[in-house]
Amino acid sequence: MNSKTRWLLSLPVRRPVVSNNNQEWLPPPPNCLKLNSGFAAHRNSKSFAFGAAIRDNKGKVIVARSKVLYGAFNVTTRCLLALREALLLAKVYNIQVKIAEVDSIKVAAILNSPMKFLGDISFIVKDIKILFAEVGIDRCLVSSESRNSLAFNLASLALSSSKEYLWLDNSPCFSPCMM
Repeated sequence: MNSKTRWLLSLPVRRPVVSNNNQEWLPPPPNCLKLNSGFAAHRNSKSFAFGAAIRDNKGKVIVARSKVLYGAFNVTTRCLLALREALLLAKVYNIQVKIAEVDSIKVAAILNSPMKFLGDISFIVKDIKILFAEVGIDRCLVSSESRNSLAFNLASLALSSSKEYLWLDNSPCFSPCMM
């Protein structure tokens, strides 16, 4: 794990951490990439921030991004929007990812179901399933917040600073940017 990844993991998480026997991030299989997404929000806020990271099986961050999004959404919609932004990141940089990971059992169940989802978030679900196919994701897993701490720390960073952050493997440092 490089120093930038260690620094991101050391940022305080603003939401309570789910207790879990194994607090470590679980890597994807060899020669595969994994996408983690998460969000952070203040109570009763009309905005939230997402964090996304794509890592290899050794934990090396290939690309990461965080940004504040505006709108009063429920937890499920925030989770879906965070994942959609993470998938767009993979698509923009033409990164093939094998696994997506979120912290919502409900979201993973919706996305892994072959059934067509109907409801007020159906357009987001449809977008995500199309993006899954475009970037090579074959399944969405559920992870505890503690195992997904990099994405949550990135989201917390964007939420506390109201800035967008982008980190690329070849960047000299993790810094605010415009995308």
